[in-house]
Amino acid sequence: MLTKPRTLHPAPGRFGPVLRAAVFFSCLCAFAGPLAAHQSGLSTFHLEVDEARLTGVWELSAVDALVLLTPAEERSDALPIARNLAPGEIEELGAMLLTSVLLESDGARCGLTFEGPVEPSNANLEGARASVALEFSALCPAPVGSLRIRYPMLFDLDPKHRGYYSVRDFKGYQAGVFTSGQQEAIVDVRQFSVWEMVSEYAREGIWHIATGFDHLLFLIALLLPSVLVGREGDGDGGSEIRLVTKRVLWIVSAFTLAHSITLSLAFLGVVRLPSGPVEILIALSVFIAAWNNVRPFLLASFTGAAMAFGFGLVHGFGFAGALSKLGLPAQGRVLALLSFNLGVEAGQLAVVALVLPVIYAVRRTSAYERWGVRGGSLLIAWLAVVWILERALGVDLVPWL
Repeated sequence: MLTKPRTLHPAPGRFGPVLRAAVFFSCLCAFAGPLAAHQSGLSTFHLEVDEARLTGVWELSAVDALVLLTPAEERSDALPIARNLAPGEIEELGAMLLTSVLLESDGARCGLTFEGPVEPSNANLEGARASVALEFSALCPAPVGSLRIRYPMLFDLDPKHRGYYSVRDFKGYQAGVFTSGQQEAIVDVRQFSVWEMVSEYAREGIWHIATGFDHLLFLIALLLPSVLVGREGDGDGGSEIRLVTKRVLWIVSAFTLAHSITLSLAFLGVVRLPSGPVEILIALSVFIAAWNNVRPFLLASFTGAAMAFGFGLVHGFGFAGALSKLGLPAQGRVLALLSFNLGVEAGQLAVVALVLPVIYAVRRTSAYERWGVRGGSLLIAWLAVVWILERALGVDLVPWL
């Protein structure tokens, strides 16, 4: 029965060291030399996909390679001593790979070609190669979609052998393990598609702003007083909606411009800030924006759009942190960045479209300034204080936030 490989995702932080130690130990056992080669029984099979073309590297221990090259009637229980393979032996090993491994794309066989030896990942072992690495390529009839891999190497010699494989497409890696009982796998290759990438990263941007309550509350704290134009003598009647719309557009545009700048700078590696202090500063910006509505303490020149731009620069680094966890594809990285940013903007505009009509409709009521602006801002400020403490102390004070 064929199995689908699991896509690798970053391991949770507390398990990262354990995973790295396990991988290191496995690799050490795999290529530790002739005494451990068959005890570990490991090989690797890596593929990279570029439309209809595949390139790959097959790596195995030098001892396993020599066992494969030994005629069946001459094999014994004594393991050969690891040494460098002669050119003729390399060619013979490459021919074994071509006749044994099967690659099929959507049911059509891909033609394999042996390219030659490459530098193995393992260093020399007392003057001899601890492992052997062979490069190969394959050409499929059409861009690869569903890739079937048959890998029967070494299982007849060592039933406990494990062949680790990975397939890299434009999005990332997919990986799995071949065993004596499971020598085939099917991988759904993700070819580069402009529309698929744009829609995926735009959705991620929308999702990030929809679940990024600190970003949303910062924006709402700026929007709450923006509809009080009539009380400030800015105008009335039909001109009020134009004044409110102008204010809101300036706020949203300033916030968009600012976080787009820092998101791009972080993406290009021009400016890098640690995520911990950035998250604390984002929470602090939410508190300042909200508390200024309750007890104004900022200069009038640093309110509204000016505040949105100033603190938006900090929020951009927060967006960059989210994008780095999502990862960027090997192709179309700038387009992916732009799509993510457009998704964030679409999410922001959706929030504005929901909040603005409500607060505009009740702006003239006696309760709005007291309970809407001040009461709502007090609640936002309280949440911001909780976030500041949680992020500074590394504790979870309010689990549901």
